[in-house]
Amino acid sequence: MEAAIGKTQGSRWALRTRPEQMRSLKFYLRRAWKADQIGSEPGYESTRKYEPERQSCRQPQEMGGLPQRQREERKKRVFRIEWRFVVKPGCEEQFERIYGPEGEWARLFRQGGGYIRTELQREEEVRTYRTLDVWRSRNEYEKFREEHGADYQSLDDHCSGLTESEMEICASEEIEFSANRDS
Repeated sequence: MEAAIGKTQGSRWALRTRPEQMRSLKFYLRRAWKADQIGSEPGYESTRKYEPERQSCRQPQEMGGLPQRQREERKKRVFRIEWRFVVKPGCEEQFERIYGPEGEWARLFRQGGGYIRTELQREEEVRTYRTLDVWRSRNEYEKFREEHGADYQSLDDHCSGLTESEMEICASEEIEFSANRDS
């Protein structure tokens, strides 16, 4: 919807709309209000979503809202490392077993204090995978690498025969929201 901006008396700027724009806006708003009041007109779908009325600006606990403190507790900063692998032909099954959430890498990472999880994703490209390792913080990951460096290198050497290439895509700290309300 176009609107014209013009100067009014007293050097103030005002937003002016054309009469035909106002008529179409009023028609649209009236039609949307009617549809929500009556139900729905044939062939018209309301774009408004139902929102229960609230007594205050805070959503009560029984309506599914969480107090600010609990919302903050559900947010946590994590350290993520993402890798991309191109697997040699015929080695896909063994690769998935070793790099999967219950594989050898995950078992090694669990020896570290700040390890959260590993995700393995197969890409659309042939024999291409991504892994995502999630840690509580960069410091805990680095501490793990210092304490278990020899085991890490040994497993990495053992797995190098499965891949044509491997590349670290990113290592970053991000905010992750817990899906479980109890955590």
